[in-house]
Amino acid sequence: MKLGKRKAVVPSSAPLFARMAAASPSYPEPVRQSDVIDWSLNLEWPLLANDKVGDCTVAAVLHGVQAAQRWTEGAALPPDTSLALTAYAAVSPYPQSDQGAVISDVLEHWRATGFQTPAGLNHISGYCHIGSTDHLKRALWLYGPLVVGAALPISAQTQEVWTAPADLTGADEPGSWGGHCMLLVAIDDKNDCTFVTWGQLKKASMGWVNAYMDEAWAIFYPEWVKSAIAPNGLSTEYLESQKRYIG
Repeated sequence: MKLGKRKAVVPSSAPLFARMAAASPSYPEPVRQSDVIDWSLNLEWPLLANDKVGDCTVAAVLHGVQAAQRWTEGAALPPDTSLALTAYAAVSPYPQSDQGAVISDVLEHWRATGFQTPAGLNHISGYCHIGSTDHLKRALWLYGPLVVGAALPISAQTQEVWTAPADLTGADEPGSWGGHCMLLVAIDDKNDCTFVTWGQLKKASMGWVNAYMDEAWAIFYPEWVKSAIAPNGLSTEYLESQKRYIG
């Protein structure tokens, strides 16, 4: 499998999820650490050529659109490889060279220009940076699947479930394999995470995520707030009101 996330860049102008958390600290019911949040149900995840090229960043984007549409419209057409490669070419030197992409560049392109999906051109209304794993569950509940970057260790190549290492040396050293972008779609009652990567679901302990996640982003999918009630059961008026704390 291929990687393709370049070094994390968080622009100084990037909105921060932590500001929302500080201004509105309580979890909207029914979200508690003991709850299960799972946006992966009834979906198949195409590989999108990430076994051949380092297009993991745009694969995460297209999978995110797919999930958002499934949860708001009941179904979504899966993206295909041609869409992924076209998107990858828009945010990197591909096909001249396969160097991967910077997640924040990809998100800004998604916001400003958009990416083609099976349902047409897709724009997001915005995104914000999540600086702590403490905020992942809340962000996942409020706004749906999150785009996450990780500095993968070599040990990730052989673990069926990614679990926290005893130390961060040798094969467990962060980044010893390389940078990778994934879509976080679920956090369970034990605080274990589930990512979409390489066309499948991959489980990781929160300890592993703490060790290797080097960036995470909440996405403001337009599909999430297209009706009065979002897929999480909260009013879209409430969700939009929370955005005022970000900036």
